[in-house]
Amino acid sequence: MSQPRTCPACGLRSRPPADAEEYDQCFACGWDYDPVRLAFPGAAVAGCDESLAEYQRRLCLEPLPHAAHFERDPAWRPLAPWEALDPLPPDALVYYDALVRPLMPYWIRVPTVKLDLAIWHTAEALRAGLIARPEAEAWLRALFPRLADTHIEALLAHAMFETR
Repeated sequence: MSQPRTCPACGLRSRPPADAEEYDQCFACGWDYDPVRLAFPGAAVAGCDESLAEYQRRLCLEPLPHAAHFERDPAWRPLAPWEALDPLPPDALVYYDALVRPLMPYWIRVPTVKLDLAIWHTAEALRAGLIARPEAEAWLRALFPRLADTHIEALLAHAMFETR
């Protein structure tokens, strides 16, 4: 059997192993794993009352009685405030994409600053007429090879919006 996985809410290696045939709930804090809530950490989606960000804030105020039984993932960190600003999925396709092609956990993803810089540079290059949209798309795909197509499209849409 493989090792327990990291819980996005508390950071403890306390989720069932990937090969376990159990409901995917953290043994330490009780967070129900949901790839959509991980993709949109600021939104309460998928029939849940709390977003991942709200759950993390609540965990800061409550002791975890079972935490002593688990090891914290040294790579884990809580969400930064700007990472919790994700809106609800704009349509069912984005929601479905998060289910079938989950993103890497936020604490392993490309830092937000790098994304912000990529959007700014793309917007500036588009505004100045230095590159066209296909070149911008190729550049973003080269910078962020693990991002899903829908996320590249979202980055391009944001960059195009910035050029207005």
